[in-house]
Amino acid sequence: MKDTTLQRLAYVFLFVSAILISIALLAVRNIRSTAEASDWVNHTHSLIDRIDNVRSALLRSEATLRAYAATGESGDLITLNRALGDLSGELDLALLMSSPDTEPEQYARLQEIQSLSQAHAQSTRAVIAARQAGEPHELRKQMDAFTRSPTAGTIEQGLGFVKSQLLKLLSERDTALYLQVQSTRWAIWSGVGVDLLLLVGAGWLIRDDLAHRRRATQALEDANAQLETKVAERTAELLAANEQLSLDNLERQWANQALEHQLHYNHRIVECVSDLVVVLTKAGHITRVNTAVLRHSGWDSPDLVKQPFGKLVRLLGGAPHDGSASPPPADGSGAPHGSADEGQNKRIAEAMKAGRDLVDQPALALARDGRSAPARASLYPLRDQNKIIGGILTLRLNDSPTA
Repeated sequence: MKDTTLQRLAYVFLFVSAILISIALLAVRNIRSTAEASDWVNHTHSLIDRIDNVRSALLRSEATLRAYAATGESGDLITLNRALGDLSGELDLALLMSSPDTEPEQYARLQEIQSLSQAHAQSTRAVIAARQAGEPHELRKQMDAFTRSPTAGTIEQGLGFVKSQLLKLLSERDTALYLQVQSTRWAIWSGVGVDLLLLVGAGWLIRDDLAHRRRATQALEDANAQLETKVAERTAELLAANEQLSLDNLERQWANQALEHQLHYNHRIVECVSDLVVVLTKAGHITRVNTAVLRHSGWDSPDLVKQPFGKLVRLLGGAPHDGSASPPPADGSGAPHGSADEGQNKRIAEAMKAGRDLVDQPALALARDGRSAPARASLYPLRDQNKIIGGILTLRLNDSPTA
């Protein structure tokens, strides 16, 4: 298969595995949560049974107390004592089954009921003691106090409140369990559906890759069938191109020979000129000089190449009116004032940069031994497709050199 197809299939199976693992983890978590919820529900139902037993024992104790107060039979006393024992024991169990950390309000209410039940037991024992003493007046007094006491009613209200809270918690837990079961069911079915879609996508990728392989095989067979024809055509084209290249090389050799001949001819013409000819770059550096320059200046050609043109020429302040060279200004020693004339050389650089000709400008031709000779300087910029690439500076000597 193609690398991209293998990569896509790997991604698909990774997603399928991840979804299956997620479903398994969700199922395990929900099973654990359901088990914990079941334990809590059983515990709550047991606590409700204890509360019902407490209420039943309270009612039995009240009924048997009235019967014992009226008849004084020992059987009623035994039943009364059992009811009081059941009341106390069931309350103790209810308190043990409650937790002050998780259910503080419920635990506090049960403690209050326990205190009330102890008060109820004391009132009951006072009635029993009066009945056993055979004092009707005291018995009537204790029964009236027992009947008017709100203890039993408060105990029943507290038991009813605790039971209602427990039933409310059971209802909320049942609702939460139902929603959890529904969410688990939807998560499992959604995961299964996504896995099926991913597997269908993987099958489609495999089918597409097989179709691509068939197309590639057919294209390869067609290419092999056309290969010989293309090779023959290309061979013919290469032969024709080689012949044409041979002709082009021959013509290029002739053109190079003609160009070399022309360059040699131009070089000979420049060498035969009596004026001093200097070839400059666009920046004003010397690239070539003719023999007249070497003969006049006393420099060798390597000493002048890449040097500024000011080493050979110094442009003077202005041109004379009669067209002849003006003698250079001199001090007591006869040497020219270089600082004033060297500033004029900027005119050559500016004319070179602007592409402007300078014709027949008064100048001094400088020599290696410090001699200078008056001359007429001309600058002709060289252009290549309207771009300044250099220039030709000519010096026409007028008089003999001066010291």
